[in-house]
Amino acid sequence: NPHPNPNPHPNQAAGEPEPEEGSAAALGYRAAAVLQEGGTLPDELIVPLLVEAIRGIDPVSYSGFVLDGFPRTAAQAKMLEKALTGYAPVDEKAAGKAKGSKVAPPPEAEPPPAEEHVPGLDLVLRLDLDDEMVRRRALGRRLDPETGTVYHVEFEPPPEAEDVNQRLVPLLGASNQEAQLQPALAAYKEGEAELAEWFTSLSLLQPLPAEATVAEVQAAALEQ
Repeated sequence: NPHPNPNPHPNQAAGEPEPEEGSAAALGYRAAAVLQEGGTLPDELIVPLLVEAIRGIDPVSYSGFVLDGFPRTAAQAKMLEKALTGYAPVDEKAAGKAKGSKVAPPPEAEPPPAEEHVPGLDLVLRLDLDDEMVRRRALGRRLDPETGTVYHVEFEPPPEAEDVNQRLVPLLGASNQEAQLQPALAAYKEGEAELAEWFTSLSLLQPLPAEATVAEVQAAALEQ
């Protein structure tokens, strides 16, 4: 029979002090253990790790941060907001309406108005593209192994004079990308409405048509 591992953190060196629960080190050990077993990191690990990274940003060198492609679900978005600001609105449907006592009726005085919530994010840009354009953009990228430059066979081809086309190769992981693309699009569409509703409730969501060139989309994004 295999001997049990006495160390709950397999990547922790012998003699190292036990990391404080909730610290970046403890979260990192837990994440490494999940990945070593071939698992997928749960939101309960992803969000705290992300927040630790955000809090570690040097405010002198950087004035903020950009999250690319995260959160992907409303659950992640709500968890991120709570971790950044402590904000967790009560679900009135789940909580139900409070019932008054049969002996004493509920007080008629209205509760004081809640303070306006300031979200942890400043803006959420949603780049709107149809599925066919997403597919064309995602699957057309190629790498020049000599220079490290990434081109796109349709939208940003290499210079013809340099005859780069002959040495272009697919990006790392491109063989799995096409198979993963459709399930990823389907998963996004399944949760898109709830995610949009959450960000709209915080007055954060800004849809942005993204059919134009990268430079034009970037310029439009900077105006938001």
